[in-house]
Amino acid sequence: MHEILLCFRVKFYPPDPLRLKEEITRYQVYQQLKRDLLYGRLCCTPGEAALLVACIVQSELGDYDPEIHEGNYISEHKLLKTQTPTIEEKAMELHQGQLKGFTPEQGENYFLRIASQLDTYAVDPHPVKKKHLVGFKCPTATNCRHVWRCAIEQMLFFT
Repeated sequence: MHEILLCFRVKFYPPDPLRLKEEITRYQVYQQLKRDLLYGRLCCTPGEAALLVACIVQSELGDYDPEIHEGNYISEHKLLKTQTPTIEEKAMELHQGQLKGFTPEQGENYFLRIASQLDTYAVDPHPVKKKHLVGFKCPTATNCRHVWRCAIEQMLFFT
């Protein structure tokens, strides 16, 4: 038998993830947004990307320790779709200074606060052809049905 990979995703993002009562739910939203950042679904400026990466590093590695974190220690981790040395350098500065002393939970909450304020937060991008005010064309009929179903589910969930 072949291995089967099953991935769970957040379907409806909360307007303010920090107001979620359950810690595990906040953590799951954090994990989804981290994945969205990695796959390019959570678009942001290089400065915002550096801050988000620094939050992830603080949450996962803890405070900066010069004996453990040598050289460009962020380059070892793939956290962004378009991860550049400039963003890594800025993220290291933020990790070593601004985020020093944050617990893993505080780092995750700060990440959630920044991510939830981005324009592409809770946006699920779909590939389409031809931009119009009235409509657009999808590459296949299957893609079209998926986009339609997502739009209807979003509308029904929030009304």
